[in-house]
Amino acid sequence: GASMLDIAGGHLLAGLTYLLGDVTSVSATFATLYPSAELVDAAYKPTGTTLARTSEDQLALSGTLASGALLSVHIRSGVSAATPGRTGLVWIIDGEAGTIRVENNALLFHVMHPKSVLINGEKWEPEQELVDVTGNLQSAWEEFAKGPEGAYFTFEDAVKLHTVVDAVRRSAREGVRVNIA
Repeated sequence: GASMLDIAGGHLLAGLTYLLGDVTSVSATFATLYPSAELVDAAYKPTGTTLARTSEDQLALSGTLASGALLSVHIRSGVSAATPGRTGLVWIIDGEAGTIRVENNALLFHVMHPKSVLINGEKWEPEQELVDVTGNLQSAWEEFAKGPEGAYFTFEDAVKLHTVVDAVRRSAREGVRVNIA
């Protein structure tokens, strides 16, 4: 039951809703453009063994946020983001005060630091040094240690997130827009 929507999509939607607010409706489409996947060894070298895919490798969704803002997301797999000219994540937040553009080699922007952040076309530089994934984990545990005052994802947040993931799956399977209460 672990699909691109459940793992990469869930993490992306968790960060997106944490920053921008709740998703209130979705319309989604799934596709499988790469019906098989080649296994690789521990050094990421192809083994010659291929397996049939059991879940989608493309996901497109549009929807609305509680603020009334529109949402558009496309998640893909089956290709390496490390391929020259490819970017794993391009996230554009466009609002009344301007545009924020985030690019990263990996979709999981909450784990790996972005390679580029532009605010109204100007490069953003962090006020403090960004450390590897352990720095993010440390920050998360520090927030959790604050108790209810901390800024961290709760069980209730996870339930809300899975409601959105389930709505995306239902929309794609049934071809309908799904409103989320």
